[in-house]
Amino acid sequence: MEHFQDIVATLQVDAPLSAAPGREHLSLAAFAGKWRMSGRNLGAAPADADTKIEGEASYQFFPGGFFLFGVDTARADQGAHTTLSCYGYDAETRLYR
Repeated sequence: MEHFQDIVATLQVDAPLSAAPGREHLSLAAFAGKWRMSGRNLGAAPADADTKIEGEASYQFFPGGFFLFGVDTARADQGAHTTLSCYGYDAETRLYR
């Protein structure tokens, strides 16, 4: 817990805060909502190669509008897995991460 507090303190000092999300952040809105997915794993997949996959995903903005987060659940022959994702815009590198 002590290390976590050091990280938070560093973020508070080093991270400049914008008053409102920019257009780059707002572009993430295209991915907000509930999604269904279906497809196939490719033959080189480390698990469930060449099998059908189905699942759901739900994405929404974190309060403040700077980050989009979501939960994906996918099912295949060998079972299911859930992924938690968070996406934002890095103004320094001009990349979405």
